Amino acid sequence: MFNLKRFNKDKKIKYSIVLLILSTVLIIFVVLLRIYKTFAIYKIDKEYDLIVSKIGDFRGLNLITKYYINGIENSNIPTDKNYEVYVTCDNANGSWNYNNWKLNIEDATKYKVNCEIDFYEKYVLASANSTTSTIVANYSNIENISSNYYLYGTDKNNLNQKNNDITNLNSDTTYYFKKCYEYNNEEICSNVSSLLTGGKVTDFDYNGTTGADGSEQTYTTVCNGTYKMETWGAQGGDSLNGYLGGYGGYSTGKIKLSKNEIVYINVGGQGVNPTSKSCNIPGGYNGGGFSQSCEGSWSINNVRAASGGGATHIALQSGLLSSLENNLAKLLIVSGGGGGSDYSHFASNNYYYSNGGHGGGYVGGSSYNGISLWQIENNFVPVPGGGQSYVDSIEGGQANYSTKAKSGTFGKGADANFSTEAGAGGGFFGGGVGKNWSGSGGSGYIGNPLLTNKTMYCYECEESNEENTKTVSTTCSSSTPTQNCAKIGNGYVRITIEECSI
Repeated sequence: MFNLKRFNKDKKIKYSIVLLILSTVLIIFVVLLRIYKTFAIYKIDKEYDLIVSKIGDFRGLNLITKYYINGIENSNIPTDKNYEVYVTCDNANGSWNYNNWKLNIEDATKYKVNCEIDFYEKYVLASANSTTSTIVANYSNIENISSNYYLYGTDKNNLNQKNNDITNLNSDTTYYFKKCYEYNNEEICSNVSSLLTGGKVTDFDYNGTTGADGSEQTYTTVCNGTYKMETWGAQGGDSLNGYLGGYGGYSTGKIKLSKNEIVYINVGGQGVNPTSKSCNIPGGYNGGGFSQSCEGSWSINNVRAASGGGATHIALQSGLLSSLENNLAKLLIVSGGGGGSDYSHFASNNYYYSNGGHGGGYVGGSSYNGISLWQIENNFVPVPGGGQSYVDSIEGGQANYSTKAKSGTFGKGADANFSTEAGAGGGFFGGGVGKNWSGSGGSGYIGNPLLTNKTMYCYECEESNEENTKTVSTTCSSSTPTQNCAKIGNGYVRITIEECSI
């Protein structure tokens, strides 16, 4: 006979056993899962990419990171690899992969991991100048650093000098140094770096023979650093009886350049001084306008119209100044050339003469310089110099012969278009010419935004206080290239290394 009561009891026992087995399996699964999450997952070595600036969660791992650059907390990590990196993590082992520039996390024991990442510069780019070269340890704001100092010397394998600051180094000398400091009672030194101290001067003179010829010269930078550039434009040609061509202008500025950059230099030639009647006398190298000292349709006893002086410029692209109009980003600095002087004696004993307009500055000098009484009585208007644009370089001339006036163009002084006319000076924009006048001066240029500490000087000229056209008038002139002085004779270039790191 079927015993229902016993059947139900057996059934409950079976269910209980099954439930117990399932519960046991579940407990074992949970325990194993917990063990797996605690050990197995985080035993796998992993990398956390810190190249991006935003730090987020890491593959399910609750990774919290803080990072510091030279002891100061930052929201962006350095993108270059010129740093020593120190990693400290809780609940995991952390290290820095220098090749991939990534954080390595391994052997995590808990889900939550906190890491502090400290970046310390291996070295600084030290500043130097021509008189006192100095490297300064600038780590006063870094936390946990008890002292800092430099080991340095001229022998890379024997850094036998030690000091907190490095001062009074010899100019134009290569020094090797490494920066050391104590961090958490541990001495840490950077890799050895090198510095070529400032003060090395390289000069470039005009390399032609006649004033009208010449060729481009080059300079290759020896290091990453700051270079001071100085340019002098060429004087215009002289004529008879002491009438002189306008002086060349002076421009200066500083620019940061990388090692092994090629700089292209064109030094202006002085305008040609006529020794006899001649047509189409060539202008000075690099944009000087040609002159005409020939009789033409006039009955003239004596004519001496000189050609214009050439501009001097430095650029990051090869070519004469006139070829760079569509690539101003490569044009670094320009000094304008002076206009040629003019002296003419008519058969009727009328004379006209004037000195050339001076070059340089944001507006080149006009030819209104020592003109004759006859020119004044006949209302002759002086020819303006070149400016900073075609709008500035308007046509000049004089009231009686305005059709004979001609303005300069980019990089080129105006050529004479009359038989008794001087040539104009070359420049950023060349000077203009007019019938029976000397040539005016070409303008300078310091408008490149890469150029700093920049100024132009010109002889008795119009001044400007604007940063990109800053012009100072001077009464200093010299045949020797002199700072802040107008130039007599051919142009010149001087490049001085002021700050340099190899």
